[in-house]
Amino acid sequence: MSVEWGPRLGEQRHQRLWFDTDSEARTAYFTRLESLAAEGFIDSVGGTV
Repeated sequence: MSVEWGPRLGEQRHQRLWFDTDSEARTAYFTRLESLAAEGFIDSVGGTV
């Protein structure tokens, strides 16, 4: 899985994560999304740039 993060209009950071199974990757992905949403980093009703 490739992850990019950083300021919307700034330079993005890149990280590549490797998992042994699809299930591990899926679990890590959704866990990360839940964590980011709980911290206020994901706004499903906001607009895009």
